[in-house]
Amino acid sequence: MGRRMIWMNEKKKKKTVTVTKNVNGKEKDLARNRWVRLVFGMAVMAALFSGLLIVIDQFGLMEYAASEPASLPRIESFRAEPETIRAGESSTLIWNVTRARNVSIDTIGPVVPSGEFAVMPKETSNYTLFASNPAGSVEVAVTVQVNYPL
Repeated sequence: MGRRMIWMNEKKKKKTVTVTKNVNGKEKDLARNRWVRLVFGMAVMAALFSGLLIVIDQFGLMEYAASEPASLPRIESFRAEPETIRAGESSTLIWNVTRARNVSIDTIGPVVPSGEFAVMPKETSNYTLFASNPAGSVEVAVTVQVNYPL
């Protein structure tokens, strides 16, 4: 059976309450036992959480925003095939862009980072590919030459 003892602390003029339990003939301080369990539980949770972070990091699931300087987008390739066509024929614009948030081609609009698009210009035309991210933007142009029969 538990006992409740009230002690008077002379220095602080406060009452201290201690709850004890008689276990095998020994008085046991239950309040201290609760704090030990709480602190131990918190330590276990912290260890588990840090272990989880290590596992997440090992699988490459964490992003380190400040660890790498921002890089400009990179236009790996942008070309027209064929570059020269006869009037009424089509040419295909082919591109591949990395590290970009926004990619677009003037006169066409927003496009995916890697793809192709058929064009049928009536006259020689320039097409400019724009790629941007928070670090800045880059652009590359190609020309599709249109020849008319004589």
